[in-house]
Amino acid sequence: MNFTFSNRKKESYFMHYIQPTMKPIILSLIALWLCIGNTNAQRTFEGRVLDKESRQPLEAASVTLLQGEARTLVGYALTDASGRFVIKNSATGTLQVSVAYMGYKTDIRPATPGASMVFELTQEAINLKEVQIRAGRIWGKQDTVKYDFTRFVSEKDMYVKDVLKKLPGVNVEENGEIRYNGKAISNFYVEGLDVSGGRYNLINNNLRANAVKVAEIIENHQPVKSLQNKVFTDDVALNLKLKPEARAQWIVTAMGGLGYGDELLRTASINALQLGKEKQTTYTYKGNNTGLNVMPEQMELATGNMTDRIPDRDIPVFLSPASISAPLDEKRVLFNDSHLFSGNRLYKLNDDRQLRMQLNYLHDRSTQQWGNESRYYFAQDTITTLEQQDYRLRTDRLNAELNYENNGATNYLRNRLMLSGAWNDGLSSIRSKDEGESEARELTQQIRTSQLSVRNFFTRLHTGEHYTWGIRSFLRYSYLPAFIRLEDEDSNTSRTDMNVYDFYTDNSLYWLRKKNGVSLQLTAGIRGELSSVGQEETPPLLPGATADERYDANGYTLYATPQVEWEKGNLQLTASAQLQWKELPEQSYSHFFVNPRISMRYQLGPRWKVYLSGSLSGSAGGLSDFYPLPYRRDYRTWVQRSEIVPETTRQMAAIYSEYKNTIQEFFWTVSLAQAHTRYNLITEKDYSNGEFLISSREYRNSGDSYTLNTVLSKGIYDWNLKTSLEATLSRSEGKQSNQGVVQSYRYDYLRLMPRLIWSASRFLQAEYKGSFACSSSKIGENTELGALWNMVQRFTLNFGWKNTELILSGEYYYNDLNEHQHLTNFLADASLVYKAKKWRFTASAANLFDQKRYSYTAYSTVQSSTSWVNIRPREFLVTAQYQF
Repeated sequence: MNFTFSNRKKESYFMHYIQPTMKPIILSLIALWLCIGNTNAQRTFEGRVLDKESRQPLEAASVTLLQGEARTLVGYALTDASGRFVIKNSATGTLQVSVAYMGYKTDIRPATPGASMVFELTQEAINLKEVQIRAGRIWGKQDTVKYDFTRFVSEKDMYVKDVLKKLPGVNVEENGEIRYNGKAISNFYVEGLDVSGGRYNLINNNLRANAVKVAEIIENHQPVKSLQNKVFTDDVALNLKLKPEARAQWIVTAMGGLGYGDELLRTASINALQLGKEKQTTYTYKGNNTGLNVMPEQMELATGNMTDRIPDRDIPVFLSPASISAPLDEKRVLFNDSHLFSGNRLYKLNDDRQLRMQLNYLHDRSTQQWGNESRYYFAQDTITTLEQQDYRLRTDRLNAELNYENNGATNYLRNRLMLSGAWNDGLSSIRSKDEGESEARELTQQIRTSQLSVRNFFTRLHTGEHYTWGIRSFLRYSYLPAFIRLEDEDSNTSRTDMNVYDFYTDNSLYWLRKKNGVSLQLTAGIRGELSSVGQEETPPLLPGATADERYDANGYTLYATPQVEWEKGNLQLTASAQLQWKELPEQSYSHFFVNPRISMRYQLGPRWKVYLSGSLSGSAGGLSDFYPLPYRRDYRTWVQRSEIVPETTRQMAAIYSEYKNTIQEFFWTVSLAQAHTRYNLITEKDYSNGEFLISSREYRNSGDSYTLNTVLSKGIYDWNLKTSLEATLSRSEGKQSNQGVVQSYRYDYLRLMPRLIWSASRFLQAEYKGSFACSSSKIGENTELGALWNMVQRFTLNFGWKNTELILSGEYYYNDLNEHQHLTNFLADASLVYKAKKWRFTASAANLFDQKRYSYTAYSTVQSSTSWVNIRPREFLVTAQYQF
């Protein structure tokens, strides 16, 4: 039996068992031997030891100073955490330095006193008699966890996203968001660079899986070099290291396909990526009408570290097109015609400076038929509404960005200029009937919204010997024209235009001093906003009223945040207080907020972390919360807010614990959070003559929420298996006013999400994903909505032999509609894949049983709704893909 030690496994074994025992003895003997009779002048031999391929430092490498042809040992040292060593010795004659590290080839070279020597070691396997010890797939040091990507990838995996979901501790959500131990990553890098600007689906959905060698999870990630070891962060970053043959090379893939369902199906894509250490480029085009949503590739999923995160706030929005939400895979209910164009370019100008340019454009046209029956449990009555819609939505989105960054050891400068535009046009043919009406109403509703924004974010930091100071400035101008137009069956029309103009700025100064484990910080600045809403009713809402109304809400906020942070060993304590003075002259409003926060972080060991935090925060609502003029939000809903500025005070407490064991491939987090929120206004919802009126009035009330969440992930090396479980239990309590009567409500929610990915052999791969959700609600004293279960189970089996794969997938749905009625549904797909060199041919069939419709029930505050939505029919598609 041939038994080979892999470098990572050997390193772990040596460091944990042998080195702690032998190191003191060896060092003592060497020191004693070197001291006897040695009186000559000493010379210094120093240098650094690195991994040749990754350029990472090697800690605890053995460095020996040898004399003469017999290579007599005359000096010895171990490298530190940065890979450095120093040997002082008075030996003369022919001297050599030998560097040895388990799992690497030994390097011997002539000794050069006074000069810094760099040893780059090459990895090798070690044969020990007839025993082979394999390397682990996961290893870690300090705050970095590394995954050997080649151990997780299989011939069945096409893109990076297919492998990331196999990594223990890592989950990939439906929209592509990457989470490590339940926490969303803040930065996404390839070879240490971020070409996507946080839109990392452009990488995950297009970079071939076999191009990646190692995936690194970097905990407590601080991307600003001048703040490293000065400002602690709890952020998590992901870095992909490519194989040498893929690095800086063009990776081009083209695909096209045709099919048929209820209409002719088509799909096409081409992407080109060049990802190196000096420059990176991605170009992408994707178009289809097969139900594949390409919008997530435009989403900015990673928002960056707190230092370089944009201090933005929500733009006031009054109208928005209808949206459809169903517990189905999006590809089942999306009737689309989508086109995405994307270009991203990054230049690394030197070790510190880089320039990134981005341009993304999306055109999408989608249709859907859906309906629902809703019950509103008001204090004096229960209202039932019936609705059915034929819906069409056209969307165009444009994003452009120019980002310059100088990230030096003592200076940091970043300027990010962003242009964005979004145009949405939703058209619905509606058939509606409310309780008590003898006939249904038929009408057409059109909601058109646009948003044009220009944003610029500037950051400048300077770090001296004792202090760090900086300035941040954010500017945003937005224009949002929108209108809603209604036409009934008698051709009577009405239209409401809502045009929003908004200018927002946030400018601050930053100061930091850290000494003897104590960090003092102060941030002070001013925020200002100039907002205006122009509203026009056609015909006027009331006889004799002015058709064109204008409302302004200008204001500013002065703020200062002192913070003190104390570190000693594994303990870190932080206390801060944000002081704010907010002024709204037009509303005659001013208020002083004091928002204290305290937190504790304790590292129990290399595997355990515990966080405790508590805070008290106050805030005031924005323009859309106190805009007092009535306006129509949709065909059956009016909104008229109180001119009183809403105030919210929230008290929060949380405990979070994290555990990781890379050798056992086990990751676990658990968190418990509680929040008590006080309001000065209460939302009122009234119903009259087939229409709802949402308003607000002064009424002090409060709400409570409790959330328990845990995420467990376990990999089993010998079985090529990854399992994970996420569990969430929450309760929210609050008040809502209906027809002048205040009602209390309570909403309980439980969700279990087990996942399993098993690569049984090169011939079989299986994947399972489940979601078991239960919700219940209590409204007032007399209405209690029983528990509803909504369960989804998804299965995928991938059979492969030689160049052929058969992929079978199924989805099983169980949904309670009420206490006595439930629905089950099973959807199935099949694909046959044939690979020939650089070609990949796929024939697929979707919705094999040709299911037509899906129904489900959901609760929200004082409402229950049973909805149905059309499903894409049985469809057949053939595609051909070529990798250049």
